[in-house]
Amino acid sequence: LRGLYVRKEIHEDLVGAYNFIQTDSLLENIFGQGGTLTKLGQAWKTSKVALNVPSHFRNMMGNTIMLHLSGMPMHRVPQRLVQAIDSIVRKDDFYKIAVKYGLKEATFANRELARIRDEWMLLQKSKQPTANIIHAMGAKFVNAVGDVYQFEEAVFKIAKLIDGMERQGLSEAAAMIESHKWVFDYSLVPRAVRYLRNAPFGVPFLSYTYFVLPRLAEVAVKRPWAYLPYIAAGYAMQEAVMAAFGADDDDLDKLKEAYPEWMKSKGGMYLVPKRDQEGRLQMVDLGYTVPWGMLADVIAQVGRGEFRQSAETMGLLSGPIPDIIAAWQTGIDPFSGREIAA
Repeated sequence: LRGLYVRKEIHEDLVGAYNFIQTDSLLENIFGQGGTLTKLGQAWKTSKVALNVPSHFRNMMGNTIMLHLSGMPMHRVPQRLVQAIDSIVRKDDFYKIAVKYGLKEATFANRELARIRDEWMLLQKSKQPTANIIHAMGAKFVNAVGDVYQFEEAVFKIAKLIDGMERQGLSEAAAMIESHKWVFDYSLVPRAVRYLRNAPFGVPFLSYTYFVLPRLAEVAVKRPWAYLPYIAAGYAMQEAVMAAFGADDDDLDKLKEAYPEWMKSKGGMYLVPKRDQEGRLQMVDLGYTVPWGMLADVIAQVGRGEFRQSAETMGLLSGPIPDIIAAWQTGIDPFSGREIAA
């Protein structure tokens, strides 16, 4: 392509696809792109996403909501998901169209999670066959779990593709563009975002924030009524709790004042009309499952003047090394906000 005019986003995607060659500099080998800490960060993200069962549930719930916010009628969402799974199993025309327009290459699993198969191949030159076998087993396990996460993303992308072509009458290209828009195309990010999500002291999950905030703003401007079912669900849960325990708004406000600090910092904590075996009221963190959960937490924290906590919630300067330092100093797990057991 030397000497030719190339669209900026294509240039950045091509340049960003290079594996940086290691140099003789020890610091670059550790801190540079493709260095030891970058690989550690990828492994850390794998542990927090693909190897974390709740993250799979969160991913599916979040993508379900994004399909609805994109304009897909709520009653159509289950139907489209079933159609998408059938499409993948049968590898029909919809599946082939999705693959043609970068289905697998644009997923979070393919772009951001550690894929250590190539590294394992390099270890074949090692003189330690036992280490090769252990590494190979680990590589297969990690890649298999990553493939499950990628399958989940593919289902939602194809569901949006099918809806666009069948209900909206879009062309295959336009429908797939809409699919990548609402079930995010992680290959199309600026170089700055690509760098920060892999930097040792960066913002590991910046890509999701980069994609989701414009979509949430678009819905708020163009289709604000799409949020009504979720707002109503929160009020319905509160009314159910008051009806179950004979409480009123003042009682709930007093109860919330007694929340642990980590609960107070959350913007999506809701009581449920149920007690455990010891008679304690039960709560659920819906902010963990909705696309605007982080934004709600940040707004709640900023409203209380907790600016440091809001920066942590946004993932600024986070990753394995900062998390280890923070956990060592505070005794709190930065990812969950829970106290670390001694």
